[in-house]
Amino acid sequence: MNVTGIANLYRSLQANAAAPVDPVQKGLERATARLEAQRQTNQVQLSAYGQVKSGLSRIEDAGKTLTASGTVSPADTKKALQSLVSAYNETRTAAASTDPGYASNAANSLRRGVSTSSMRSDLASLGITQKGDGSLSIDTKKLDQALAANPIAVKEAASRVGGQLQESATKSLSENGGINRTLNALGSRAQQIGIQQTSIQSLTTTQTSSSGTNSSTGIDSYLRIFSM
Repeated sequence: MNVTGIANLYRSLQANAAAPVDPVQKGLERATARLEAQRQTNQVQLSAYGQVKSGLSRIEDAGKTLTASGTVSPADTKKALQSLVSAYNETRTAAASTDPGYASNAANSLRRGVSTSSMRSDLASLGITQKGDGSLSIDTKKLDQALAANPIAVKEAASRVGGQLQESATKSLSENGGINRTLNALGSRAQQIGIQQTSIQSLTTTQTSSSGTNSSTGIDSYLRIFSM
């Protein structure tokens, strides 16, 4: 039932003196429940987008290490590849819990980046495989063996992998500022819901203490809250 419906219900029941239900109180209870549901939904999206942004930033950092000119130690290469795989998986998992939009687009871009035959070949040479659910898995023993046998070849493959995923991450973070704009919008929505919840709580307290003696004022206040 929307706000107008609740107001109409109140006015209808007000005309019937025998009606045992306080429509204003019922309306406030519905409003409280609806706002809490909206808060929880918004919080899930806000948290997921934050994780997506964090994951993409970690992919960028790992990519910068792997594509750095000059000599990169085997230990740093291994650490960067492990971070890259972890960030890739966490980004995709977080994006899966968001509504279709910039986060899911970023995850799809990452997936496409590792799906080419050349990328799969490079990943395999680094001990990295793609599982059935799309996540990546790194076999550190195979990577250690490859580093020991041919560190130059590993450096080149790691640079290609890191460069591809870094490019995808950077584009997703900067393209139209979509992820940041969405985070800002979700943050603003969280603040708005918080204000509405505070107003409803105050109105509920007033309604309870007045025991319905000022119901018309209460329902008008209720309507004003949801016109924000």
